[in-house]
Amino acid sequence: MTALALLDESAAGLERRIQLALMAFAAGDAFGVAYEFLPEKAVVNLDSLSRRREDEDWPFGGVSDDTHLSILTILAVQPGDPKASAAIFLRRLREAIPTLRGLGPTTRAALGLAVEARDIDLIGTTNGGMMRTALLGLAYNENHRFARRAMVHALAGATHSDPTALCCAVLASSLFSHALDHDATTTPREVLRYESTELESVPEDVLDLLRDNEWQPPADGISLSPVATLGAVIWVVGRSRTIAETFRLSCELGGDTDTVAALSGGLVAARMNSLDLLDLPWIDDVMWSEIPQVTHSSRLLADMRAGR
Repeated sequence: MTALALLDESAAGLERRIQLALMAFAAGDAFGVAYEFLPEKAVVNLDSLSRRREDEDWPFGGVSDDTHLSILTILAVQPGDPKASAAIFLRRLREAIPTLRGLGPTTRAALGLAVEARDIDLIGTTNGGMMRTALLGLAYNENHRFARRAMVHALAGATHSDPTALCCAVLASSLFSHALDHDATTTPREVLRYESTELESVPEDVLDLLRDNEWQPPADGISLSPVATLGAVIWVVGRSRTIAETFRLSCELGGDTDTVAALSGGLVAARMNSLDLLDLPWIDDVMWSEIPQVTHSSRLLADMRAGR
């Protein structure tokens, strides 16, 4: 399946823009997995997809749990009922275990799967909740921000318990919500600062990130920390004029490159409403056939935003 074949040509306006954002998220994920947590940072080649460390169990062009879990999260949403949405997500997550790859420690723990000893302390505190709920912001405009926050908090909380992880999830969703209603002149940091003023509680490490106009990515790469990941997204999007640039910058950072590339690419696509994603020379090498739900998920998000 090609990217153009997946793109619903009948979709217009809002739905098409949302679909491009979801496709950019998936493309960034597929591109970024080859650079994820390498022992040394690699030169990023924007002309082609690379295979993930010669991993025979990882198909060429395949996405990670970032995309699969984001779609599962979208499909679980029951408008107006965050608690039921979280329960549905957990049930479907267990059903999807055989098809998922690249699961983080928190999700593995939630499913009762083995977690490596070195990752035990990360359970409940990682960027996974933020990663898979950020796209939900596309379903809510500014007038429905309280409903968005409640839904994101419940769905991120289905696996994550740490206040910082939950706060970052809500903040990330505000970036995607804002992207569809405003032009791209407002910086991500400005959006997040405004969002934070309306939240009941914001952990100090998150406030430190939002205050720091000179934040720089750590030399050893982006960790699974939600604060570090959110900082990386702010940094990448603020320096990107195209979706391709977001993928390059995200992967040059090292560490959790697929998550940063997915979030940054999806956000730039939503902000700019550009078709330049389809010009990437490797875009049809993404295994679109394993995520056909992108089209349906986009329609659901558009319908929710439009109040249908």
